[in-house]
Amino acid sequence: MHQVVGELRDAAAAFPDWQRPRFHDPATASALAALADAVGAPLPAALDRFLRITDAIVAMDVRNGYWVGGTAELIRSVQRGDHPTSVVVGRSTERVVPVATDGGGNAFLATVDGGAIWRWAHEVDGAERIAPTFETFLRRIAEDWRRAVVGDTGWTYLV
Repeated sequence: MHQVVGELRDAAAAFPDWQRPRFHDPATASALAALADAVGAPLPAALDRFLRITDAIVAMDVRNGYWVGGTAELIRSVQRGDHPTSVVVGRSTERVVPVATDGGGNAFLATVDGGAIWRWAHEVDGAERIAPTFETFLRRIAEDWRRAVVGDTGWTYLV
């Protein structure tokens, strides 16, 4: 996970100061416990590792905005019921926890078992699988940032 966060930091460094994504300090043990309590299940392992490195990455001035993590924000979101708590996969339903949002009100959800990342579009109240793992999702954000900093209009961005 440190390597992936390092890739994000490297990609963020290319932005001008006013636009550069901000990395928060690591989440505290009590914040992680409170998030797991709000979710009602242990956090996905990759999310837990990420939050122990940086509680949040805030990049609201990049494209349509990226906000990854943030235990306090995720807890409030879960408590308010802002996003779905499950997604339908084939004939089964999997529990999910929000892990990120964009500036348009959409959310990125991780299956509680630590698997796939889903993008939930609030306009249609629907979710689509966008990454097989949280690490893959973070690497995709890093690639979005590398493309955004050079103005790549041909790239399909997450947000």
